[in-house]
Amino acid sequence: MTSTLHFAKRLERLGTETAYAVSEEAKALQASGTTVYPFHIGDLNVPTPSVFVSHLESAIRDGKTGYCPAAGIPVLRKALAEGLGKQRGVEYGPENVSVQSGGKPVIGKFLMSVMEEGDEVRKSAVPLYLL
Repeated sequence: MTSTLHFAKRLERLGTETAYAVSEEAKALQASGTTVYPFHIGDLNVPTPSVFVSHLESAIRDGKTGYCPAAGIPVLRKALAEGLGKQRGVEYGPENVSVQSGGKPVIGKFLMSVMEEGDEVRKSAVPLYLL
């Protein structure tokens, strides 16, 4: 007996990641001589600051190459809470900070936490999170 894998209907609405389409347009503009600052894809055309490179190299040498806790490295969360709290004049603790690998997963998690099935989301704002 052969069975067919069934895919969820929501995949029909998946569409294309618009940031990559914008990236192709930005590349074409750049090739024509236009100065482009590619904030749309999170892949800036500026070198990584040397202080980050040295810290990354040190972390790799120290064996910090595996997964970290889901909310982020505790010492980083603590430093961010203190720094942002001081900057904004409020008190934050590490439990108020979550370090994520990119903006899109955070947008998706946020929308999933506040939206219900059938709620309306602007398609132009978050195209891949309409699933």
